[in-house]
Amino acid sequence: LAWGMASEQEGVLVECDVPTKQFILFLNSDKGHNFVLSDLDDTHLFIEARGMAIIRQELDAFTNLNVFTKQWDE
Repeated sequence: LAWGMASEQEGVLVECDVPTKQFILFLNSDKGHNFVLSDLDDTHLFIEARGMAIIRQELDAFTNLNVFTKQWDE
């Protein structure tokens, strides 16, 4: 057995549904943010703490684009 040096990384464990995880991975790769440290399973990611602000901002913007507001006729 070969033993290597363990690396220590500080981050945030994110639990989310599968579509949200895919959106976060899209932000990480296609938008070039590179804050995902580890893709753990279908609903968990380990990310750098700085990524939380980016994720919140991008999710808010995406949600606002996809919200329907009914216009009332007067």
